[in-house]
Amino acid sequence: MPSYATGRILFEQDVNGVAKPVHNLDLQLLDDDYGHDTLLASGKTDMEGRFRIAYDPKDAGLFDVPDLKLAVLLPETLYTKKATGEGLELKRVLIPLPGFESPVATDVKEETYDFGDLRVALYEYIEPADGPTPRLLVDDTHVLPQTQRAGRKLALTEKIAEVATYKLGLKPWPLPLTKKMEAEKPGSTQTDEFFVEMMLNGFNPVLFKRERTGAQRYYVDWSWKGQIQDGVHYAPDTRCFFDRVDDGKLGKFVLTGIEIAKRVGDYTAGDDSLMSPPKMYTPECGKELWDRVKRIVRSNYFVFGEAQTHLGGTHLNVEQYIVPVVRNLRANPVVSLLTPHFYGTVDINHAADGLLVKENGGAVISVPEGSAAVVATIGSILRAGMRQMNWHGFSPRTPQATNDRYAHAANVYWGVLTRYVDYYFAEHM
Repeated sequence: MPSYATGRILFEQDVNGVAKPVHNLDLQLLDDDYGHDTLLASGKTDMEGRFRIAYDPKDAGLFDVPDLKLAVLLPETLYTKKATGEGLELKRVLIPLPGFESPVATDVKEETYDFGDLRVALYEYIEPADGPTPRLLVDDTHVLPQTQRAGRKLALTEKIAEVATYKLGLKPWPLPLTKKMEAEKPGSTQTDEFFVEMMLNGFNPVLFKRERTGAQRYYVDWSWKGQIQDGVHYAPDTRCFFDRVDDGKLGKFVLTGIEIAKRVGDYTAGDDSLMSPPKMYTPECGKELWDRVKRIVRSNYFVFGEAQTHLGGTHLNVEQYIVPVVRNLRANPVVSLLTPHFYGTVDINHAADGLLVKENGGAVISVPEGSAAVVATIGSILRAGMRQMNWHGFSPRTPQATNDRYAHAANVYWGVLTRYVDYYFAEHM
């Protein structure tokens, strides 16, 4: 006659005051043998988080009464090389949930042993959710559920060692792109052509808006409307205008003008009741003034891009999908499609918290030095950007011009990704 281990697995955090069960969770029933645990049986939780695992006590060993404990396992999907050596295949494995410590029931002799309700910290949320997006809870008692793979750890270690040689003065710091360009060709980063290149294809590739249907004039703007400023730095609203001129292909964007409107009232109050009329600048205003005006735009480009494109679009937007996927999908075949591409992301995000997000439950955003923004401003800009990020019906932007290289590359990548997803569903659904 078999014996049984029963119980229920619940998330550590309640949802609206109600305990939330963890369904379809893989479990192992072990005999605790001082570091040499013996696997007795495996099982899964049902939709209510309950489990009933049958086992044979004799499997604990001769003259040994089992000391029962549980291992909680999460599915992980790896890409491994096929046995033929040609191509890759998906391999699903189970790994122990980091940080979970099972209670141990010693000398279990009863036919059915009930572990009762067990709380599991499985990708829990930061609470209260006072940040701009849902975040994974990581603190002294909640360890990162994933760390970087061995290859990436090695690469990071090597990079850290390389950075140390720069800090110690053993090697000169490598030049960033703009300084390298200036060293090779002075003035090259101040040209209108590079300005357009940065707007279209830089770290914050912006989408030019058409002035009106059929027009060949486009614009992009950044507004500080309603935003609190520090009262020290200058940060006006800016709007750049571009004409699309014939180049024998799709056309080419050229910068034709920049409008600047500044707040006349109290910069620190976020009061927009007094705004100066926008003033237009063009290349004809003289090189020195024109370069200064472009520098103002580039400052806005950086502050908004760092908050919305980098921190929001690259880090936080992905994390808010990872947490619910891991919490709720385990038996669903979509897991094997998504999770290989998520691996290590939350580790990267929380490692970056010291640089991009100050310590306060993940809610206080750091401010780029030398900008007019304050903490509340960056948080507001970030939230405004996050509200526009929706994967439903998403596709990359259509290339607007020949020099819109980012859009051309994005569409090539999107085509590859679409074929991969179609192939996956054809094979696994």
